[in-house]
Amino acid sequence: MDDDPEFAEITGTFLERDDDRFDIEIATSPTEGLSRLETESFDCIVSDYDMPTRNGIEFLESVRDAHPDLPFILYTGKGSEEIASDAISAGVTDYLQKGAGTSQYTVLANRIRNAVDRYYTQTELAEREERLNLFFEQSPIGVIEWDDEFDFVRANGAAERILGYTQGELLGHSWQKIVPESDRDAVSAVAEDLLGDSGGYHNVNENVRKDGERIVCEWHNRVVTDEDGSVVAIFSQFQDITEQRQQERENSRRCHRLEQILKTVPGCVVQLDADGQFASANEHVEKVLGLDTDSVSNRTYNDPRWNLRDPDGNQIPDERLPFRRVRDTGEPVYGERVGIEWPDSTRKPLLTNGTPVFDEQGAFESAVFSLVDITDQQEPDDTQ
Repeated sequence: MDDDPEFAEITGTFLERDDDRFDIEIATSPTEGLSRLETESFDCIVSDYDMPTRNGIEFLESVRDAHPDLPFILYTGKGSEEIASDAISAGVTDYLQKGAGTSQYTVLANRIRNAVDRYYTQTELAEREERLNLFFEQSPIGVIEWDDEFDFVRANGAAERILGYTQGELLGHSWQKIVPESDRDAVSAVAEDLLGDSGGYHNVNENVRKDGERIVCEWHNRVVTDEDGSVVAIFSQFQDITEQRQQERENSRRCHRLEQILKTVPGCVVQLDADGQFASANEHVEKVLGLDTDSVSNRTYNDPRWNLRDPDGNQIPDERLPFRRVRDTGEPVYGERVGIEWPDSTRKPLLTNGTPVFDEQGAFESAVFSLVDITDQQEPDDTQ
């Protein structure tokens, strides 16, 4: 912007020649410049200082009211330390005195490029930091920021709820504040691996809440470094998995009990998971199904190789098969007769009894069946 239209045109022409990315727009008064700023977007303002209605610094102060970070270069023929000082105080991005010859436009072009590059870099960094802060504060799981000594820098609301501490109570303390003595060696190794970029990105350990309660937490950790590889920050996302671990232990105990029962039952007993896959079987399975425990685990209840038939030799619709009936109705089945085919093509009639198994929420989890080979009980003219 310059109140001398001819000089403004010449400057614009040289700038566009210097860099074809430049698209120069000209205004000849601060009033026109402010009016255009209300309706148009610009990457940088280059303004003269000495203008009739208001000088370049007064124009800068008006611009800063609505655009506090927009690059603004004061390009003036009246250079003085006082003007430069006032411009800096008003928030000028750069200050350049007009000179003779065309080389001044090359210098101005460089100043514009540098100012715009810095502006967009800073804007991008600010936007990234804002997104990070939003993620940090709004994350439904706990998030903690550590310094390079693994001392607390900040903790979000979810982290406060999980650990029972406020952010202020954690600030400046080391990770040891929330880790019991029994787990400190393991967590210390995680911290060393993270700082050495050799692991530590995922770990599960016990933590201690403010009230002394011990909980199990799953942690996902990341180290943020600068261009030189120096640690800038360390972030951890974590969640309380105490109930999940307790459920896993209970499920393991239940599976162990079931396995022990399967081993002691004199007949063939199998367990199928919720999808109908054979999950386990006792040692009698080979005598009844013609497959060992490893082979039967590769089959489902309706695997075509079973060639399932009713006592009359007809194929059984899937929805009428014993497993489907147990899963679909949630009720046991008793005394169902099904004919199967062994791998050697031998046909075997079976008597099946099955019952559903439900998880703690009442959802179908698996089905347990007892299978009896009733070949010896068949009438001579029966076929399977």
